[in-house]
Amino acid sequence: MVTYTDNSQMPMGEHKGKKLIDVPAGSLMWYWNQPWLDKKSPLAVYIASNLDVLQVQAVRERELNK
Repeated sequence: MVTYTDNSQMPMGEHKGKKLIDVPAGSLMWYWNQPWLDKKSPLAVYIASNLDVLQVQAVRERELNK
């Protein structure tokens, strides 16, 4: 199975082709919360392994965008 890292490219959506480290945390959290996302997929495994940091960053992003 493929393993995603921070330097892997986002495989889909608005940020397709960007390095995962450059995708806004809120976007990754959106994918995480979609019922169709296979939790065993490389993207989901990447998000799960960074979940604590992504949650904090997503809150900061929301605060900055108010």
